[in-house]
Amino acid sequence: MTNKKRIAVVGSGLASFGACSALSEDEKILVDIYDIGLTKKELFCTNKAVPNSKLYKGSYFAYGLNDNRWSRKIHSKRICSSHAWLGFSNVYSGSMLLPKSDDLSEWPEGSQPKQIDVDHIIDCLELIRGEDDLDYFFNISSKNEINTNDERKKDEADLILGHSRIAITRNVKKSGKEMITPFKPEGYLKELIRSSSFNYIPNCNVLSIKGTKSGNKIIFEKYNTELNQISHEESRVYDGVLLCAGCINTTGIVDLSIRSLNNNIDKTTYYSLYSAPIYLQAYLNLSINKSSKHSKIRGSELCSHFLEMRSQSTGNTWCHTQLGPINSEITRQIKSKLPKIIYPIYIWATSFIKFSITCYHSNIGIPSLIVCNTKRTNERYIQEMTIRENKNRSPKKAFYELFKSVLIKFNELFLIPIPFTSLLSQLLRGNQLGGWHFGGTTPMKERPVELSDCYPSGEVFGLPGVYVADSAGFPSIPGSTIALLIMTNGRRVARDCLKKIHGSSEKDF
Repeated sequence: MTNKKRIAVVGSGLASFGACSALSEDEKILVDIYDIGLTKKELFCTNKAVPNSKLYKGSYFAYGLNDNRWSRKIHSKRICSSHAWLGFSNVYSGSMLLPKSDDLSEWPEGSQPKQIDVDHIIDCLELIRGEDDLDYFFNISSKNEINTNDERKKDEADLILGHSRIAITRNVKKSGKEMITPFKPEGYLKELIRSSSFNYIPNCNVLSIKGTKSGNKIIFEKYNTELNQISHEESRVYDGVLLCAGCINTTGIVDLSIRSLNNNIDKTTYYSLYSAPIYLQAYLNLSINKSSKHSKIRGSELCSHFLEMRSQSTGNTWCHTQLGPINSEITRQIKSKLPKIIYPIYIWATSFIKFSITCYHSNIGIPSLIVCNTKRTNERYIQEMTIRENKNRSPKKAFYELFKSVLIKFNELFLIPIPFTSLLSQLLRGNQLGGWHFGGTTPMKERPVELSDCYPSGEVFGLPGVYVADSAGFPSIPGSTIALLIMTNGRRVARDCLKKIHGSSEKDF
C-alpha cells in the first residue's frame, strides 16, 4: 500500500473551511488541523471596541494569537473577533458577495477565485434567498437564475441597492417554530474530524516551519489545560503546509520561519498591513413603521440592505455599505457612555436613528506597519509583533458620494444622512486601523521579490511547500465583504498545493 501524503492546516476559521473542503476530496492524503484558538473563555478576552461582541458567545481580543500564554505577543489597539470553529469563538454571519473583477485588478493571473470553487463553497452553505437586486450584478454562482429580460448592463451600473445576502442556518425547535440564526461552520469541521483522514490538534501554538529533506517540519507548543501551563514542544513533518491562521498569525509564523532559515533571529522586519478603510454613518430613519417583506424572511438581527457604489472618489472600485444588526449594539455602546438619568430620552431618540458601516477598497487607504522582533528567553523564542496604526482617514469626497448615493435611493431606504458622524468610529472602536477586512502582509505576486512574498499559487517564495491560504496573501483588500473570497481562496490554494504534491496538471483536478 502506498504511503499517503501528509498535509497540515494551521488555523480553523474561514480560510481553513475553504482549504479543508478541497482536501476532503482527496483520498490520497492525511490532514492535521492545528486549532490555535482558545477552548474556553479567559479573563483577558474582554470586549473593548467590537460591535456585536456581547450579543453572541465568542472570543474577542487584540488581533493576533488569541492566548497570552504563548510565545507570540501582539501589541495593538486593534480589537476584533475570531471565527475559529472548535476554539472558543463559534459565530459567523456574513454577506455572500464576491468582489467585482475590477476590484481584484492587483491580483496576479491565476490567483483570482474560480467559479468551480465558488460553486462548491456556496453548496456547503444554507442561504435564504429572497429577491435581491444584487444578484444581477454580483452573481455568486453559475446556478443562479438571472432575469434575462433585465435591460440593465453590468458595466453601466455605478450604484446598486440590494437586500442582504447572508449565510445562515435554519433551526427548527420542538414546537415546530423555525428559527433563523447566523451561519456556523463548526458542524462541517466536526464531520471531517470523524473521518480517519482528518486529525484535530487543539490547544497549540505553531511557532515556525523548517524545511527538511523529508518535508516541512512544523514546530509547535502544546498547552496542558489541566495543569494550566505549556506542557511541551513538538514537531511533525508534512509534505505540504497550508497557513489559514489569520493575517497576523500567519505573518508571525512566516516571519519566524524565514528568520530561522537564514539565522536572522535578532533582525527587525517590517510588513505592510493593508486594510479596507471603514466609515460608520448615522441616519435619520423615516421608515420606523414601514415593514419589509425581506425582514420577515431574514429576521430582525440580520442585515437588511447592502448598497454598492463606485466613482472616481472610490478609485473606480466598489465600496460596500451594510445596514443591519450592528445598529442595536452601537446604540448599546453609546448608552454605556451616558449618564443613566438621560437613558429614557436616549432610547426614544435612537428609535429615529439607523447606522451603517461602509468599507472601501484598500487602494484609497494608508497601509499600516507590522514590526516583528524576536528574543531568546530561557531557550525559548518570544516573538513580539507591534502594529503601528496610521490615522487612516478616508477621503471626504468618498463620504460625499456615499451621502449622495443614499439620498438617490431614498424611496427605498427612507434614510437621511446625518453629517459629521465619522467621529463615532473613533469613539466606539478606539483604533485607527481600517475595517475588519485586512491582510496583504505576504502578498501574491507574479514575480515575488521578498522572501515572504507568495507565488500566485499561494506558495511562499522563501518557504517551498508552505502556502498562505488566508487574507495575508491578498494583494489588495476589496471594499465588498470578503467572507466568500477568503473561503474560495483557501479552497483554490489547497487545490494548487495538492497539484504540486501529486505532480498533477491542471486538468487532473
